[in-house]
Amino acid sequence: MSAVKDVQHSLNVIRQLSAEENAHVQQQILELMLQASISQLKSIGTETQSKDTAPNKPAPLPIPKPAKPAAAKSKPKPKLEPSLNTRINRLRAVKPQEPKS
Repeated sequence: MSAVKDVQHSLNVIRQLSAEENAHVQQQILELMLQASISQLKSIGTETQSKDTAPNKPAPLPIPKPAKPAAAKSKPKPKLEPSLNTRINRLRAVKPQEPKS
């Protein structure tokens, strides 16, 4: 746990020092920190890979079972209203008539 506290203290010092610098210097500081983090992650990754000889296979997913049909209940079907096209087709043209005076 002391290593974590030391690293946290160092990061706080870096943060304080970089806050006083311009943007270019802050970017260089972040790049250095990122490179150090990447190399540390790679070294940790090679250590764990050398310990694990066989890759861990993920557990197989369970096969879902089809839902059982519920008791057959007769639902009344809603009465469908004719569509607009059907209603338009039912309209018939009326022959024009002369006006009655």
